[in-house]
Amino acid sequence: MTDVRTGSDGWTRQMLDALRVPVFALDSQCRYIAFNAAHADVMRSAWGVEIAVGARLFDYLPPGEARDAAIENMARSLAGENVASSVWFGDGARPRRLFSLVRNPIVDDGAIVGVAVVSVDDTERQRAENELRESEVRFRAAFDQSAIGMAQVALDGRWMHVNDRLCDILGYTRDELLALTFADITAPETIDADLDALRRFQAGEADTYRVEKRYVRKDGSLVWVDLMSSVVRDENGLPEYFVDMIEDVDDRKKAEQALRASEERYRALVEAVRDIVFVIGRDDRIEFVNEAAAAWLQAPPQELIGKRRVDVFPSSGEWSRHQAESLRRVLETGEPLYVEHPARFPGGMRWQGTSLAPLRDGDGRIVGVLGIGRDITERKQAEQRHLGELEQLAHADALTGFLNRRGFDLLSEQAVAQAARAGQGVGVIYGDIDRLKATNDELGHAAGDQVLRDMATVLRVTLRSADVIARVGGDEFVVLAVGEDEGSIHQLAERLQEGIAVFNSARDGLRPLAMSCGVSWRGPGEALKAALLVEEADAAMYREKALRATGGVR
Repeated sequence: MTDVRTGSDGWTRQMLDALRVPVFALDSQCRYIAFNAAHADVMRSAWGVEIAVGARLFDYLPPGEARDAAIENMARSLAGENVASSVWFGDGARPRRLFSLVRNPIVDDGAIVGVAVVSVDDTERQRAENELRESEVRFRAAFDQSAIGMAQVALDGRWMHVNDRLCDILGYTRDELLALTFADITAPETIDADLDALRRFQAGEADTYRVEKRYVRKDGSLVWVDLMSSVVRDENGLPEYFVDMIEDVDDRKKAEQALRASEERYRALVEAVRDIVFVIGRDDRIEFVNEAAAAWLQAPPQELIGKRRVDVFPSSGEWSRHQAESLRRVLETGEPLYVEHPARFPGGMRWQGTSLAPLRDGDGRIVGVLGIGRDITERKQAEQRHLGELEQLAHADALTGFLNRRGFDLLSEQAVAQAARAGQGVGVIYGDIDRLKATNDELGHAAGDQVLRDMATVLRVTLRSADVIARVGGDEFVVLAVGEDEGSIHQLAERLQEGIAVFNSARDGLRPLAMSCGVSWRGPGEALKAALLVEEADAAMYREKALRATGGVR
């Protein structure tokens, strides 16, 4: 290196100053023999000194790490060693900066006469490395401590890293899982979709993949998970590995499946009944109709859904005046309502009885009204024939809308007499609501009244319009059916119990309805007395209640 103190070889000085990295040379006494402008700037900004050729480097450095390192490394270089090191420059009053220095001995005629030093400012690189290291630490902590399963997956499907939560979900230890691939534990129905996603990742066609799938746990059981997979690519855009987030959704999926099965059973029941079933939303539009309702409205179900009620429903007579008010009342009060009204049916006007009940969402908000309508023309005609006498006897039960005992006694004797003349059998079902007194005592009479109304709804939906139904006591109902054989009356009682079970399945944990029933029957030609049939059915009901109380099996 040329001595620049004499001003000789000016082009060398210009070349040094043109270099953007700090460069300087020291003699064997550690005195400056050359330096460029970049090094002078570093010494000025780090230590606040103006350096000069001929001055000792150590005289500019205060005691501390940088000075001690300079003394040690200069001694090694003067001994003939090429020395590389990193040193922080700065006196505390000025910003500290990290420099990497490379020291090479200067040899003249075989003797070491000084040291040439090149330095590079590594502050930003060091800061970037520190930030990257901290980011990796934070990511690893989030990965390991995540409340959902996390995994790093190789391109061939091997698990590279997994957290504890994923091990808990799958039932494997960490070492056991790392010895497997995702395909080893994937249920067969989604493996093709997973492999197709892997192909699209590798082809650059996608960067994320989300699916609800089932894994096979170590014990062989299946668990539903929500998988979100993202590809990590290198600087050339090629995939390096995948990061998977895996959430256990097994409880939710099983609840959805149970709800779906319940809805399918309910829909099958609704479609099987001959009654008209419909749902009206809060916006007064039709949300559901069964086949019987569609036939009544004379249009396919798919054409009715979404239409306004006033554009579709029959609007004649009493129903025209009261249907909107009845729906509004149910929506506002949340209380079920039963109305009877004339309605247009294929073939002419007939009487219809409609039960309206509120429909609620998962938060308990009323979102619509369920309606169940039944042709009650025959009953209304019978009632009208005996209206005067029935009014005198106050035949109706105010709570359920059914006949009371006196009304039942009158109609049942007439029905039995007609059956005898027509050569038909007659059956009676006598039912007693279980634990109604306990409900009144524990929850109050309002709750007990609601149980009675709910049971009345089940009876209306399950039984036929021609059947005579009455509430004959506080918790007792009686049903008289004409034209049945003995097997059919028992099947009718069983259908009533099935209707109670279906109703209970939709009550979301509320105390279930239960009724003990007894059955009696007389065939054509046998002595028919309604009171005797009721007495026999009542006795059979008490035998059934006693059998339930003792846990007996019929």
